[in-house]
Amino acid sequence: MRCSMCLLSIVLTGLSLPVVCAGDKSRDYLKDGKLKEPIEVLELQGGFAGLTGTYYAIEPDGSWSTGPVKPPRSKKGEPKARGKLNAAQLAQLSKALATHGLATLPNHGAPVVNPKVIIVRFGKKSSELQPGLGKSTPENDKAVRARYAGVVQAVKTVCQEKK
Repeated sequence: MRCSMCLLSIVLTGLSLPVVCAGDKSRDYLKDGKLKEPIEVLELQGGFAGLTGTYYAIEPDGSWSTGPVKPPRSKKGEPKARGKLNAAQLAQLSKALATHGLATLPNHGAPVVNPKVIIVRFGKKSSELQPGLGKSTPENDKAVRARYAGVVQAVKTVCQEKK
C-alpha cells in the first residue's frame, strides 16, 4: 500500500510539471562546445505605433547582445549590452533549452489588441506566443506558457553583464 501511494504521488507530480525531460537532449543544441544555431528571443508589446520591446540574441560562438526593438516592422536597435558566454554557460543554456523543449515549442495563443508577444528563434525555427487562449485548454495553455517562460528566462539569465 505504501509503495503504491509513493508511485501515485510521483505520477501525479510528474503530470503537473510543465517541462519536458531533458535527458541527453542538450546535445541537440550544442556541437563542439558551441550552439548549433543562433538563438533570439523577442519580448514585444503591441501599441498604436506597432510592436516595441527588447531582443536577446546569442550567436553560436556565445557572443550575445541585447537591445530595443522599435517600430516600424519591429526593427532591432543598437545593442545596449554585449558579452560572450563561456563553455559552461553555453552548456547550462543548452540544458535549459532541452528541459523546456525548444525544438518542439509550438506557436501558441491567439492575438488580442495591443498584445504582449514572445518570439523565440533557433536557427530557422521560429515560435510565437500570443496572449489569447485560442483553441487550447487552460491546462495545455499553462504548460506551453511555462515552457516559453523557461526558455526566455534561460536566455535572459545568461545575457547579463558581469559586474
